[in-house]
Amino acid sequence: MSRSHVIVVVGGGASGTLAAVHLLHCARARGVPLHVVLIDRDGRHGLGQAYSTPDPHHLLNTRAERMSALEHDPHHFVKWTRSQGLNPAGAAAGRLRVLRGHVDGATPDSAGLTLSVSTAGSSHDLRVAWLVNATGPAFTVPGEGLLSRLLADGLARPGPLGLGLDADGRGRVLDAAGRPDERIVTLGPTLRGKLYETTAIPEIRAQAATLAAYLIERIERH
Repeated sequence: MSRSHVIVVVGGGASGTLAAVHLLHCARARGVPLHVVLIDRDGRHGLGQAYSTPDPHHLLNTRAERMSALEHDPHHFVKWTRSQGLNPAGAAAGRLRVLRGHVDGATPDSAGLTLSVSTAGSSHDLRVAWLVNATGPAFTVPGEGLLSRLLADGLARPGPLGLGLDADGRGRVLDAAGRPDERIVTLGPTLRGKLYETTAIPEIRAQAATLAAYLIERIERH
């Protein structure tokens, strides 16, 4: 598959998983071949902080009808619970790859980005067209890892009050000069400096749908 059709999503929690779901759905709807790599440091893909509690007494503080992962099908979650089934076609078709590991850095080039990825004690390069940052609800921009590298290289800047990252309405990360980067996008809690409340499924799935439409449109242009 062409490198221009490969997107890596860093962070396998709710935001990252919703981004992957909407990217694959949008690509299939438009007939665009796409390969998504979903990387999570703890290997808890699809869970994240809010949805990984092992305590059965912990309940979600929202109605089931608001928990759909799909912006175009807001009742999907309720229908899923009734049918107790899930269509794993995306993974079965080889369009989704999940990794447990870290992204240590990103180097831009003429074709996209080369990521330094650490998995199972080894490091390797991953060449992709776009990077989606879905690393979760940090209180401030972390002092190490991918975000610190992006900031140090001028590829990103902190959001208002130093919370998360600064981005435009499509989720494109703004660089040190305030220009949107066409290769690096984000969603969810990393936008808390701009949106403040951005941890609930309805908000994140809307961001994921907007982000997916934008990235698939960019792929179609290539």
